[in-house]
Amino acid sequence: MLLIDTVQGLSTVTAFTNLDDFVRPPQITLHDFDAYTNLRYLQKLGKIKKIKIIGLPPNMEEQQALKEVVKAMSAG
Repeated sequence: MLLIDTVQGLSTVTAFTNLDDFVRPPQITLHDFDAYTNLRYLQKLGKIKKIKIIGLPPNMEEQQALKEVVKAMSAG
């Protein structure tokens, strides 16, 4: 599975291959079911064997982001 999304706190495009690299967001109620929780659930069920998340800094220029994402996709 390949995901591309903005990640708060990044200054460069970064590829992640493990959900353990992320901090679990707080869950206030039983209805708090975000992307991270969904991915963890799918992983636990064995539906996701391998994952790569390409994280982009929120304020990166579009052309630079495109160039860096292509580079990250072709690496490993």
